[in-house]
Amino acid sequence: MIQNKKSFTVDELQKKMEYYCVYQDRCHQEVERKMTEYELIPEAKEKILLHLMQHNFLNEERFSKSFARGKFRIKNWGKQRIVRELKFKNISTYNIKTALKEIDEQDYLQTIFKITENRNNSIIEKNSHKRKKKLIDFLLRKGFEYDLKKALQLIKEYKDENGNQSIEIVLSSDANYLDIVEYIQRELLKIGINIKINILPPSSLRQAKSNGKLEMFRASWIADYPDAENYLSLFYSENFTPNGPNYTHFKNSTYDSLYISSLSVSNIDDRKLLYEKMDSIIIEEAPVVPLYYDMAVRFVSKKVSGLGINPQNFLVLKKVKKEK
Repeated sequence: MIQNKKSFTVDELQKKMEYYCVYQDRCHQEVERKMTEYELIPEAKEKILLHLMQHNFLNEERFSKSFARGKFRIKNWGKQRIVRELKFKNISTYNIKTALKEIDEQDYLQTIFKITENRNNSIIEKNSHKRKKKLIDFLLRKGFEYDLKKALQLIKEYKDENGNQSIEIVLSSDANYLDIVEYIQRELLKIGINIKINILPPSSLRQAKSNGKLEMFRASWIADYPDAENYLSLFYSENFTPNGPNYTHFKNSTYDSLYISSLSVSNIDDRKLLYEKMDSIIIEEAPVVPLYYDMAVRFVSKKVSGLGINPQNFLVLKKVKKEK
């Protein structure tokens, strides 16, 4: 069945785009995407866009303000998510900053308290560490920041107590992760911590980490076998580098005792309880600061079967078959 597509004059399309912008504030990206439905030539598209801007149908500053107010008040989005979405719509930095001013600081804090309380009441997890993680993950998905005011307060207390008004930490990495350490540098500067980046060749970085001479360094770890002991062994004091993988030289007698006990426990549920206690100590003492977890994506042909997934993302081909 063939359907004839209705044609419009430029003036008719201009009027349709006016209605489109009046119904709801739009950004340039949305208007341009809408106009692609009508297969306009570039000259006609530019003429309509110019008309919309000149007559204030299309105003990105107004759109940004409306977007920020709506997403905060109706969907309870945090500032970080609002910023991400506006950037995705190619909104300028100036308009994003202007939009965030629409959110009253007191309302923002009250909203955080309200949705935190509501979410906390709905979480049925009994383990305190897991419960806290679920709550934090929820707030991060909503786009709320960590407690910047609390961080500033702690930094001020440290400066007052130690008389050190200029905090500087050397963060070491290799060149492959320069973007990550520069991001950390920018974020910590917001609370008054100056990060000096030290880029080393990979071989020199490994040696310096093994010697335990670095103030702070970026690192990652991949499990060799499907058991949490893979990661928890990194913090056992007998595993200090260069004799083991404890690059942070973390030492805690309670942790060591739990780790040793876990090695002789064969029941997986009992061992899991010990692992959770050890994990809580690491979170509390913070010898490391977790940044992110890698995500692996596999595209598999429909003709291929038997290719499973596993926590370590190993490519196991023993049971893989391909149809002819």
